[in-house]
Amino acid sequence: MKNYTIILLISSFLILVNCKSRLINKTEETIGKINKQSVLIDQFKKNGRNDAFMKSKLYNYQNFEILEAEFFGDTLMRTQMKIYMKDSLMIKFEHYGLRGSDARLGKEKPYAKVFSEIYYFESPRKGILKYKEIKIKNFSAFKKAKSDLDKIKFEITEVNQNDYEMVLRNYVDLIQLHNKTN
Repeated sequence: MKNYTIILLISSFLILVNCKSRLINKTEETIGKINKQSVLIDQFKKNGRNDAFMKSKLYNYQNFEILEAEFFGDTLMRTQMKIYMKDSLMIKFEHYGLRGSDARLGKEKPYAKVFSEIYYFESPRKGILKYKEIKIKNFSAFKKAKSDLDKIKFEITEVNQNDYEMVLRNYVDLIQLHNKTN
């Protein structure tokens, strides 16, 4: 009975890993085709100050829409996002860069984190998150941490409808900001 339970657990784990890999591979294959065929339909750049800006580009291909956004805020924030929509379903949300921590944390707490997160959605209720980060204590460590991040393996977890809705709100906010500035 004990061996049967172990075999069942191992089989379940392998099936789960295979399903995750299949979703990621299928999505990446689709995105590869979209990136080759997509056409830039709109873009903007907004300078808030000399040390801050936001850029976005909107691409289209058949029933796909791609939104790229970049935020730069001197030494507190440098992030990029790339969001892929198929009809009204988000299929991929990629977000990476440098995100500052709360300045009130003190000298021993991390100043910021260099991160990469990629959401893949099969439906609004089901998806996968790949995530990795390195915490840094000062801005001078940013370039090294960015390089080191590439060497770290992603942590992979399943996500649900709450995660989808949170990420979708980011997309909606970006689209509204993009449309407001044009």
